[in-house]
Amino acid sequence: MFVERRFGFLPARFRSGPGRVLRSLAAGLGAIRSWPDLTASVVCTILLWTLNVTIFWVSFHSLGGELLSISWWGAAIASYLGGIGLALQLPGVGGGIQIAIIESLKRILGVAPETAVGGGILIWAVLTFPVVGLGLVLLPFQRVSFRRLEAMADGEAQGAGAGA
Repeated sequence: MFVERRFGFLPARFRSGPGRVLRSLAAGLGAIRSWPDLTASVVCTILLWTLNVTIFWVSFHSLGGELLSISWWGAAIASYLGGIGLALQLPGVGGGIQIAIIESLKRILGVAPETAVGGGILIWAVLTFPVVGLGLVLLPFQRVSFRRLEAMADGEAQGAGAGA
């Protein structure tokens, strides 16, 4: 692929990542086959981002204090940078989303560090708890138990250990 050839001077592990991302993007765009498909995709994307930013904005405002001064567009900045942070998983620290949101609140929106941490934790909880709760409710309907999940995780760990 062009990206992998263009960055041939980098080690394989660094140049294969962008190539995978671009191939995945191309495969996703392959689903858009007509103008109505493109229009529906754009409209759904705008609605989804509007809803996500509004959730950030309402969550920040629910804490009151300094976070009441954050505009909807400020919440959009935190949401966008949080989305970028999703790609970063930091060992021992957790997801990059919390760090990205906290840093955007502190460095870009001028919120005090303690308040920024509170906002980052609240957004993490608002985004995580409903998904985990729904997952727990749906487990029995998919005939999945915690024992089966543990067995699957053990199998993957053994497979990773054998491949190393």
